[in-house]
Amino acid sequence: MLVASRDPRFVRLARFLLGGRELDVEELAAPERLPDAILTATADIVILDGADAVLITHEHPDHMAPDRFAALGRSEVYTTRGVAEKLEGTGAHVHVVGDGDRFEVAGFDVAVVGELHAVVHPEWPRLGNVGFLVDDHTFHPGDAFNVPGVAGELAVARAAAAVASGRVDAVLAGGVDELDPLVVEMLEALGDEGVRGEGATFLVLESETAAHARGATVLGRLAGAVWRSLPARPWGVGRRIASRAIVEALARAGRDAPGWVYASASGDAPRDAWESSVLSAALGSARPPAVSLGGLVGHHAGLGALHVAAAAWTARAGLLPDGAGGKPARVSGCGLVHGLGRGGGQVALIVEAA
Repeated sequence: MLVASRDPRFVRLARFLLGGRELDVEELAAPERLPDAILTATADIVILDGADAVLITHEHPDHMAPDRFAALGRSEVYTTRGVAEKLEGTGAHVHVVGDGDRFEVAGFDVAVVGELHAVVHPEWPRLGNVGFLVDDHTFHPGDAFNVPGVAGELAVARAAAAVASGRVDAVLAGGVDELDPLVVEMLEALGDEGVRGEGATFLVLESETAAHARGATVLGRLAGAVWRSLPARPWGVGRRIASRAIVEALARAGRDAPGWVYASASGDAPRDAWESSVLSAALGSARPPAVSLGGLVGHHAGLGALHVAAAAWTARAGLLPDGAGGKPARVSGCGLVHGLGRGGGQVALIVEAA
């Protein structure tokens, strides 16, 4: 669930999420029982208490429990028709919303995206599922299967944020995937024509102070890491091409433009065309050279982290590989590692030489 509230606890929580920073539960220790309650079955009662609005993506029991809604009081509920039917008689004030709707609640602008739950099994009927895009910034897809396409890039971005916050000295981040015939069949049925692969890539991200203290060889520097969402139907491609993620990542790195790009293209023509338009809109007509290793190794959860490792090598060597295995191109400056998945998950990482 996403909860919008004027309660100071929830305002602080929302600001952490919308600022792209990790949440430290200890900072929400009022009331003092909150940290323990989050680990118990009654956590949703604590979270719902005093909320101005509750957004529910779909009706599966791990996302909503009608018997708990006595705690809602006068809260507004925004959800699908299927959930609304299950909430009849609970006293909740329910608004049925669908793909393309937009509303404002508790000071947040919320766009509704998508219509259906991800395919669980080809023979099982699909439930209604909506995603909520909050302030054109944070996207909660429910179970729309929207984020896995950028899982590796997102793991690196969130690890970088954790290190930058000073809460941890080092993080192991990356991704791993194996080919599963059923998953491949499902993705093909959803229109994903990309080259699938399997593999694993993991990186150690740490502060420069910690790296030097242990005598580590620093291979590259993440100067900017931002994750956002672009509106799109579940496992679909969108039409919006303005990218706040790329602009903000460059700003955090103190750069006007990258000298080269590692993109997430994988042979999925509609998604690849969308990413190309997003990059052109952000970087202008004089777009720097770009490459994706997806055509060589296949698209998998470790590809994003592999692109970051390759970008660190490019920043040091001044060479950008050819996606078809040809002669590398000479490049200079910092690089952009960009991930954009079907469904709108987006990550922008700026990589520099150490």
